[in-house]
Order: sequence, then structure tokens, then C-alpha cells
Amino acid sequence: MVDINAIVNKAEALAKEHQDEVRKAIDAVEDQIDARTGGKYSQQVDQAGNAVEGRLGLPEPSAPAPEQPSEPTPQAPAQEAQAPAPTEHTQAPASTEEAGSAQTADQQATQA
Repeated sequence: MVDINAIVNKAEALAKEHQDEVRKAIDAVEDQIDARTGGKYSQQVDQAGNAVEGRLGLPEPSAPAPEQPSEPTPQAPAQEAQAPAPTEHTQAPASTEEAGSAQTADQQATQA
């Protein structure tokens, strides 16, 4: 007579020795089922895969640690105050002198 418990125990031991390969195989089966069912039962298939992993005694896969930058990320330099963008009535002045005269022209146009 076949001892089912011995087979299950052997499968658990092999699964623990080859965790990555077993997870890849379970994921491949899940992907095949999802492909054939159009993903309609994706949540149930995922739960079944997790149940198989649990029955085989595989520990929960650890989440990958977020990558830590080796050097601090440089901060963008603060933007200097910029002149307002030209409107359809004015054009951007080419120099500081023109800026003063353009502003005067704008002021005169609004006063008129």
C-alpha cells in the first residue's frame, strides 16, 4: 500500500530545498490557468497557488527591500525669479533697459 503521508513529507522536504523552482512552477501553472480562462478567475487561482505553497510548507516570499541610493539625491537648484512671460501685447525685452521701457509702455497702455 502507498503511504500518502510519506509522499507528502517528501514533497514538503524537496519544496523547502528548492523554494525558487517550486514557486516558479506554481506561478507558471497559475499563468496557464489565467491564460486559458481569460483571467476571469485570477483571484481564485492566486489563492489556490498560495494554498499550495502553504501546504508545501514554503515560507511567505519576502518583499524585496526598496533600493537605497548610495549617495544622496541632489536637489534641484532653486529657481531664480524670472520676469513674467510675454503676453500677446508685449514681447520679452532683450535687456534690462528694454524691460524698463516695456514696463512703462504697458503702464501707459493701461492708463489710456
